[in-house]
Amino acid sequence: MINTKNIDTKIFFEEAKRNLVLSDERKELLLKIADTIIDEYFERDKLNLNFICTHNSRRSQFAQVWSFFCY
Repeated sequence: MINTKNIDTKIFFEEAKRNLVLSDERKELLLKIADTIIDEYFERDKLNLNFICTHNSRRSQFAQVWSFFCY
């Protein structure tokens, strides 16, 4: 059996945030995407997002779950 340890979700994301390195270009692109999503939500009072990852469907599923909790 594989030994694993429980990691508090809040701690996991706080540590991930500290180790994250994004270029200014990438930050700018992500902020544009976020602004578009916000504008769409306020304009229509609902939002339909599709998360598609070409290499690993679990990434798409995780993105969907994370977006649900961001809401």
